[in-house]
Amino acid sequence: MNRAQARVRSLLLLSAAVLGATSAFAEEPAAALAETFVTANGPPPLRTQILNRETLRDAPQRSLDGILRQVPGFSLFRRSDSLTAHPTSQGVSLGNTGPNGASRSVVLLDGVPMNDPFGGWIPWSRFPAAQLSRVSVTPNGRADFPGPGMLCGTIALDSRALNDSPFATLEAAAGDRLEHEFSAGFAQDVDQGKIRLFGAAHSLDFGGYRVIRRDQRGPVDTPATSRSQSFDAGIRLRLSPDDHWGLTLRTLGWKEQRGNGTPLATNQSDAIDFAIRLENRGAPGEWSGSWTLFHQRRNFSSTFTSVSQDRTRETLSLDQFSVPSLSSGFLQAIRIPLGETHRLALGSDLRFTEGVTHERFRNLGAGFTREREAGGNQMDAGISLADTWSLAPGFTLTPSIRAELHRETEGRLRERDLATGRLLKEEDYPTRQSVPIDLGLAARWTPLPKLETETSFFSSHRNPTLNELYRPFRLGNTVTLANPALRRETLLGAEAAFGWQADPRLTLRARAFLNELHDAVANVSQVRGPGVFPDWGALPPGGVGARRENLDVVRIQGVELGADVTLPGAMRLEMRWLHAQSRIRKARIQPGLEGLALAQFPENQIRVNLRGENLGCRWNLGARHTTSQFDDDLNQRRLANALSIDAQVTRSLGKSCEVFVAVENLFNAEIQARRDPDGTIGITGPRAWTLGVRSTF
Repeated sequence: MNRAQARVRSLLLLSAAVLGATSAFAEEPAAALAETFVTANGPPPLRTQILNRETLRDAPQRSLDGILRQVPGFSLFRRSDSLTAHPTSQGVSLGNTGPNGASRSVVLLDGVPMNDPFGGWIPWSRFPAAQLSRVSVTPNGRADFPGPGMLCGTIALDSRALNDSPFATLEAAAGDRLEHEFSAGFAQDVDQGKIRLFGAAHSLDFGGYRVIRRDQRGPVDTPATSRSQSFDAGIRLRLSPDDHWGLTLRTLGWKEQRGNGTPLATNQSDAIDFAIRLENRGAPGEWSGSWTLFHQRRNFSSTFTSVSQDRTRETLSLDQFSVPSLSSGFLQAIRIPLGETHRLALGSDLRFTEGVTHERFRNLGAGFTREREAGGNQMDAGISLADTWSLAPGFTLTPSIRAELHRETEGRLRERDLATGRLLKEEDYPTRQSVPIDLGLAARWTPLPKLETETSFFSSHRNPTLNELYRPFRLGNTVTLANPALRRETLLGAEAAFGWQADPRLTLRARAFLNELHDAVANVSQVRGPGVFPDWGALPPGGVGARRENLDVVRIQGVELGADVTLPGAMRLEMRWLHAQSRIRKARIQPGLEGLALAQFPENQIRVNLRGENLGCRWNLGARHTTSQFDDDLNQRRLANALSIDAQVTRSLGKSCEVFVAVENLFNAEIQARRDPDGTIGITGPRAWTLGVRSTF
């Protein structure tokens, strides 16, 4: 049986399971909806883009980060999505504000931060779109979130189980590159709505594709693949007859295995999370609040290789065999209305993070000869205050302040000879402590019932991750060293936005922003091979030695325009255009970088989406275009423009079941993801089709 036949068989079996479950449960009446325990936050900022459940459901992409690429300014470090990208390059940034692979934005799942404790990257396969009710993307400005790391925005994920009425859902899919995907979830109220039980499970097996351009591939190139499994289970208790108080207990688990495009390059990850959340919704005009305790454990391992120039041979260059990390914390958010004109928001947070990498390196041809241990601990404690002040009808002013204590301890680097056990390097880094303060001021004015305007000024910061501070890494023939002396990044920004419902069928949006990023952490190229260098060791021809360094000033400025149009036949057209320039203004560590663009960010991103419903079918047609961008800090390796046309058609089979077919990159356009110093071009997102079935009851 060939691979295509196996995938069709898998889909048929999964479809039968979905349809069978639908029949079994179709006669069960839906329980009454118990109100979700949430803290009222008021209207979102105008810059916020919300993807509701219908948008998530009808998107052709199979990964959440793939779906989010329809938001201009959203990006991982490279164009590759999480189905093939290495986990360490899955950090997320908004608005061209990320000079390396670390996240400049916080991803929240029902209020709990999901960024990896060691490296800050995001485990996107943990969040199947089928189990989310909506996603809110807020670039720039101070987010209404008590916690560190929010430099350029937040991405808030809301689970269906906590926000929708009681339900059960099953979804199965397979395709030419997707071996199978299966997702199931439920939420059920019992004891007259006093208790809600919920859970979800997800399994994905992505057969993948070769990530090197066809005319450059060699015998060593194999498909980049990924497999993941996850679960989510919990209980929510109603603690008061008026539904104001609620307690949620939750645990989540996840495991992933990947092939990175060559036989020896693999990685795997696993995680387990626990969270307890107490909430008081409060009646209108009364105070509300939430208190969350969380504990997160992660482990990660990966092998890295060096490939010969003719791509016929592969050699292990690094075995990162264990990276355990954990994070424990407390979050508190309280809102207190003071009369008719003031609403205070008080926040506090405390988070402890620790992580260490264990790895073998220096392979001279007969196996690894050395072992390294590098890592440390971090502590963040913060308090924030914001006041939404209604100065006049339709006009509010919101000043905000956040103070944080950041502490780095037990930073260390140990290197040993594997044969003798002799300690070759022993470095203990001094404890560092800082107390950054962020300020914000936002004004919102509604001069006309259908016209809103918003202006904001803000500062925010991000402390380097343990990965950036202590762990060197190698990608191909590029060796990047860590830097325990990295300073925190600070963003100073201003923004103006408006939203205008010009007609019942037409809504226009625009925003302009100017940000200055100080001490941006970037991978700065410093030496080139061939040769032997004191810090980097032997570099082959075309090899690059880099180090994480602070760039003194980076200026990011741009404008975003959008229009939502209702067309005849109930069709919906959405258009977004982001023009943003990221330029290095000052770089004392490498003056030659001044005036250059940040790597991996295009100046223009355009997204057009057309949705409709005809002849019993829903359909969704989208186009995403990004202009060229550079793969390196010296702006010497340019990636070509990229255009992808994606489509999905969904057909109902009854009240609670539907089938869908989706195609990504319909015309199989080449999308370049990387360009190595030796000219090798990596690609991403070739044409892929998916056939699936889902049922909700």
